[in-house]
Amino acid sequence: MSAHKQGAPSAEDLAAQAVTLVEKPLPTTVDGTPLPPAELVDALDNSGGSTVATAADDEVATLDFVGDDLPFSEVKLRYPFRWQNVRVDVITVRQLTTAQVAQVVAAARSSNVMPDFMDLYATMTGLPAKVLRALPAIDGDEVTDKAYGFLPPSFRPASA
Repeated sequence: MSAHKQGAPSAEDLAAQAVTLVEKPLPTTVDGTPLPPAELVDALDNSGGSTVATAADDEVATLDFVGDDLPFSEVKLRYPFRWQNVRVDVITVRQLTTAQVAQVVAAARSSNVMPDFMDLYATMTGLPAKVLRALPAIDGDEVTDKAYGFLPPSFRPASA
């Protein structure tokens, strides 16, 4: 028999508790995330409201950029097309603003999924991702190369 401090559980008590835990698993949500103990459920605030201001709540100025190096580039299409009755000969690719980056990060955190590059490129071009995916490869490659070059480093995959 092993010696233990008075009041400390014996090995048998610990083993019985372990069996009890295994027999009564924590309840989980659909995705397997453990729920809080039942006695704390009433104290939770699941309203989804937030008192923290985000970049989306802040006013964003319109800037008139000057100089030779501008935060946008135009891609003249080899194969112009019509989209929603508008002829598209050139696609302008713009760098994301700091506010747009904050919105993407906030959306990624809330959904726990980073957006697809085409979704980012859609924001950068003003055209839906499905339109960008439909471009002939010769035009699509040029648009996506320009857009990728404008992505903040934090959005690019780490180099191996």
